[in-house]
Amino acid sequence: SKGVDAWVADAAEQDRTAAQSIAVAIEEAGPEVASRLEIPEGEPVVVRRRLRTIDGSPHNLNDTYYPREIAEGTPIMYPADIPQGVIALMEDLGYNQVRFRDDLETRMPTPDEADQLLIPPGVPVLAQHRTGYTTTRPVKLTITVWPGDRTSLVYEFDA
Repeated sequence: SKGVDAWVADAAEQDRTAAQSIAVAIEEAGPEVASRLEIPEGEPVVVRRRLRTIDGSPHNLNDTYYPREIAEGTPIMYPADIPQGVIALMEDLGYNQVRFRDDLETRMPTPDEADQLLIPPGVPVLAQHRTGYTTTRPVKLTITVWPGDRTSLVYEFDA
């Protein structure tokens, strides 16, 4: 169903239990977030931070940044699951995402990432930066961080 987080649904298909904790904050856009969202550095953004677990073990960190004027006064501001999913919610708000850009990088984890994801010393992470665009502008940036010792990504798309 469109209402179930795709990631939770994928885990359920494999008979595994997915869960997530959600926190929401308003922050000033740092250089990377500002550049990818094409907004001035320091402009307020709303960030939804999720720690996702599978069968009780930390699996990935998933932080989504929104320009404040898009998120303000919507369910994006609340640290709860969004039943219809954020993409459908944003469509209802008039932000129809027509394309996504993924930038992938491997790097060493920050101390906080290593701590939250229980990453052993010396293990890198894979960070995926997915920017969602309407026909006119970028409207959200999701940064997902996976531990390099337990991650496999599969991409499939039309040629």
